[in-house]
This record gives sequence, C-alpha cells and structure tokens, in this order.
Amino acid sequence: MSNSIGSVGTPGFATAYQSAKTDQAKEVLMLKKMQDNQKMQGESAMKLLDSATSVVSASKIDVRV
Repeated sequence: MSNSIGSVGTPGFATAYQSAKTDQAKEVLMLKKMQDNQKMQGESAMKLLDSATSVVSASKIDVRV
C-alpha cells in the first residue's frame, strides 16, 4: 500500500486540495492585477488623446500643440 492516498511521502487529499485552492487564489490575484494594469493603460491613453486633440471648430481638429 505504498501508493495509496495518505501513505508516507505522498500528499493526502486535504494537502492537494489546499494546494489547488492556493494556486487558484494566486491566479485570481494575478488576473485582477492584469485587469487593473489594463484599466490604467486605457485611462492613460484616453488622457493622452484628450490632451493631444483640441477641437477648434465642429469640423476641424487642431493637431499643433
């Protein structure tokens, strides 16, 4: 029975379950961080566009800054 669950040298179900839970929590945190970074980049791009373009009239855009 050296290959059975819970034998010495192999992780039991509870250990494997906790490890999987921890790995999943890490992945969720990484995804949230990536989403935050993308949001910040999008906001920065919008600010850059807003500052780079100032509307002179309804049909013209002043590209000289």
